[in-house]
Amino acid sequence: MLAHELDKQIKSVVARELIVGEEAYLERVTALKDEAHQAISQAMEKEKKTFDQAATDFMVHHLDCSAKDLARIKTERQAAYTQFIAQ
Repeated sequence: MLAHELDKQIKSVVARELIVGEEAYLERVTALKDEAHQAISQAMEKEKKTFDQAATDFMVHHLDCSAKDLARIKTERQAAYTQFIAQ
């Protein structure tokens, strides 16, 4: 449920950095996505966390996101998905 939010937060963090040029911006986004992938994969494998748990940890510790806000977003997305499936 949080894959889209992770992508959005990575791009938001990079956009706040003082980066000149589209190529440099895209390189930084890619580097941060690689870092997220490595951290999340490792947490899922070694700590047996779900993707959402590992992504939340990464966003809180590396992207300065609020755990409370991420929990709310996850709940809203789950509700929207459940409603969509019920139609």
